[in-house]
Formats: sequence, structure tokens, C-alpha cells
Amino acid sequence: METSSTHSAVVGGYFVLVGLLMIVFPRLMDEIHENYRRALPDFITWYWPRGKLLTIFTIAFGALSFLGGLAVMIINLVES
Repeated sequence: METSSTHSAVVGGYFVLVGLLMIVFPRLMDEIHENYRRALPDFITWYWPRGKLLTIFTIAFGALSFLGGLAVMIINLVES
């Protein structure tokens, strides 16, 4: 197995794991985002999503991350 192949598998696995965490625990991700937002000045975070919109974005980007990581892992398995 080549190094780049192993690297691709690890990166794909990471995105699958992060996507699953974002889909299964969206409220936890929202809390992390809110804590991060509170640490920054208001003029930077005026237009950042909050509430239900943030939850929808979290689940949507989690699904995209999961599907992208799964695609990388499947392509990695097919090519090796």
C-alpha cells in the first residue's frame, strides 16, 4: 500500500467521523460555535448564523463532510 493511499484513507476517515459527529450531535456543535463566537468582537460575528439556521447548517455540512469522506475512502479502496 502506498503512502498517499494511506494518507487518503486517513483523511477520508477523518471527514466521515467529523460528519457523523456533526449529524448526531448538532447541539454540541452549536454550543462550541457559540462559545467561539462569544470570544470574538461583535463586529466580526454580526452576520454569523444563530439558532435553528445554525443547526440546519451544521447538519447540512455534516452530511456533506460524511459523503465526501466516504467518497474518498471508496475511491481509495477501488484504486488500490
